[in-house]
Amino acid sequence: GKVIAVFSAKGGAGCSTVATNLACALKAEHQAKVALWDTSFQFGDIGVMLNLQPTRTIVDFLSQIDDLDEELLNEVMLSHASGVRVLLAPSEPQHADSIHPHHLETIFDVMKRSYDYIIVDTWTSLYDQVLTVLDAADRIVLLLSPEIPAVKNTRLFFDVAERLGYPPEKNMLVLNKWDRRSGIRPEKLQGAFNHSLDGLIPLDE
Repeated sequence: GKVIAVFSAKGGAGCSTVATNLACALKAEHQAKVALWDTSFQFGDIGVMLNLQPTRTIVDFLSQIDDLDEELLNEVMLSHASGVRVLLAPSEPQHADSIHPHHLETIFDVMKRSYDYIIVDTWTSLYDQVLTVLDAADRIVLLLSPEIPAVKNTRLFFDVAERLGYPPEKNMLVLNKWDRRSGIRPEKLQGAFNHSLDGLIPLDE
């Protein structure tokens, strides 16, 4: 399976919205086996966006993580009407501290055997949990909103990505919430980051 992480260096860029719609679009257009994983472990929003009750979350198999297999993973993941299978974040923020990078590596290993695409919603940080997701990703959809602080933080992320040895093509830069009235022009961003702008999503309230 291919891992696609949706990440932003500045909060509020729309990661959860893009991750959710990307997963549903891949399922609808390619009839692929798609998993959507919410790794915003403290305040995950994927369940709300898909109107799923958190009857089962990642916490339900942490005690059995060393024995995790496709059957156990399938028991915990929820089904959405779109056909996407969803692994939700904990329903209570305090459980986030019990999820460690080696847990994520184990889950990725099992997911890759079961799914064509694994879409991962992240949160804005470079803590070990997030870095584990980014390291595992085949592509990072790097979301950017048209704001000066977001541009600054995204430039910093590109510096980090270079130090981590990520190839340039791993990062897919997408400008979200773009308004033609904005002073930040797409063509100028490419020069600011020395990276192509791979996607543009217009502002649509």
